[in-house]
Amino acid sequence: LVQVGVGGETVPLPIELHTLFFDAEANPSDPEGRRLVDTFGFLGQSNIVECDPGEDDEQSTTNCKQLNGASAYFDGGLVEMTQVGEHHIGSTRNNDFSNR
Repeated sequence: LVQVGVGGETVPLPIELHTLFFDAEANPSDPEGRRLVDTFGFLGQSNIVECDPGEDDEQSTTNCKQLNGASAYFDGGLVEMTQVGEHHIGSTRNNDFSNR
């Protein structure tokens, strides 16, 4: 789950523009907000595999950009939404069909 600029987009907003889990403009170093963005964007893969940010092999389990290390099931738990406003989101799980 990532925040996108407008509905129908598939490219996540840069974390500096994030407003869903935290107000990045008002508090850019909010550790809990940044953790939530990472957890939901990468489906908790860092708990399963050792992610390699430089990996470009689409089939490698360490290529977390492709969600290769993600489980088929993801439980993000309950998250209190504290940011009032209109937010557009997209699914990271269904965004790239190259390895599914």
